[in-house]
Amino acid sequence: MNTIKDLRIETDRLVIRPYKEEDLMECYRLMQDESLFNYLDMEVMSLDEYKRLFHWLIGSYDKGFDEDFKYSFNITLKESGVHIGWCGIGGLVYD
Repeated sequence: MNTIKDLRIETDRLVIRPYKEEDLMECYRLMQDESLFNYLDMEVMSLDEYKRLFHWLIGSYDKGFDEDFKYSFNITLKESGVHIGWCGIGGLVYD
């Protein structure tokens, strides 16, 4: 692995990897489920708001640990490729 962008973790059922631009709409659709926000300090976002967050997350892969960082990763089902969630490390404070 050369950079965080190259990270890929596979289990028997899941693939965990950095977001790619083509993930945007599938991730946005998942983030429209209000029940997710019972456990998060966030609210459902408009598409424009989510695009801003999504691109900020992708941009964070270029930041080092000595800066404010957030590495967020896409979780998909290995067999179908369906996006089922995300995981990450770091603080979620973005502009």
